[in-house]
Amino acid sequence: MHHQALQFVKSRVSQHSARQRVVEIGSRNINGSVRSAFDASAIYWGCDLASGPDVDVVCAGQYADPPFVPDTVVCCEVLEHTPDGFDIIARAFELLSRGGVLLLTAAGIGRTPHSAIDGGPVRNGEYYNNIDESRLRYWLEVAGFERVLIRSNASLSDIYAEGIKP
Repeated sequence: MHHQALQFVKSRVSQHSARQRVVEIGSRNINGSVRSAFDASAIYWGCDLASGPDVDVVCAGQYADPPFVPDTVVCCEVLEHTPDGFDIIARAFELLSRGGVLLLTAAGIGRTPHSAIDGGPVRNGEYYNNIDESRLRYWLEVAGFERVLIRSNASLSDIYAEGIKP
């Protein structure tokens, strides 16, 4: 998690009423976490493909099954590492309460490929595909999200997005 992605999440959290039930898909803390964007009193649950810091349950994001209905789902720097990006977004929609918010950050077109394991070089057999704005918008809208906001940070080859469940 780099500073600019964290700042996007913080800025969007501040635009909504208190976020008290948060699910993070891809929660393993490799190089920082977005947990600090949320109030310390929030109920926070995270899943990831591997155990580690900030992981409550080891599972793929499209199978996330938190013990509560979240008002926010966060998925940061995950989508470029999986062929199941749409399935993860669709699952986030299913999980969210009405009016819930999905916040995403991902490696956009142009970012150097990097490993989901440690941020180093992509290993043999490891999936990697940068996310472009049109594909991300399509996924969000087909899943059912409304008021979709997508921002790009060209200097970092980042893409940031928000969708609201009607």
